[in-house]
Amino acid sequence: MELSLKKVKYFDEMSEETPCFVAELYDKGVHMATVKNDGHGGGNMLYPVKGKTYKEIAKYDNFEVEADIFGMVYDYDTVTKYQNKGISTVNKKLEGIGN
Repeated sequence: MELSLKKVKYFDEMSEETPCFVAELYDKGVHMATVKNDGHGGGNMLYPVKGKTYKEIAKYDNFEVEADIFGMVYDYDTVTKYQNKGISTVNKKLEGIGN
């Protein structure tokens, strides 16, 4: 599994216990789902893109992947805040998950 996020929208002012964001989730370059979190401490919400099913994206609905997605969102926020450069994609290889 090699996940990346694109079109990340992070809402720092709305983040309470978890990051508040919405993003496109890709696996090995294939758009699989929209991932969201309302920032109130709950887990991520995954919505399959057209042509995909909830069964196909179920492998992304676990604590380890959720933590890695949070990390990518925080990385995105850090880069955009502190380097004064916008980025459209944050990549992170997830080795050994779902294989």
